[in-house]
Amino acid sequence: KDLQKFLESRQEIKEVLEVITLTMGEKIMVSVKADMSEKENATKMVDDINLVEDAIKKRWPNVAWTFFEPDHARKKKKIKHALT
Repeated sequence: KDLQKFLESRQEIKEVLEVITLTMGEKIMVSVKADMSEKENATKMVDDINLVEDAIKKRWPNVAWTFFEPDHARKKKKIKHALT
């Protein structure tokens, strides 16, 4: 919950879409899917992602890996399974 609130407070992020954390011994992996505030300039968006990743690692030093996927909010589609 702290990480979610932290991400939601960042000006670089318009909306947090998904957060996954995985603990491996004493180290933590963080995966973030977010709708970024910057969308027009790819270099600026990458710089913003790097700022957020650095801030995560500064606040939580045991975070060893961060994976960040920029995306945009969209309606969830119903998935039709072949076995149904």
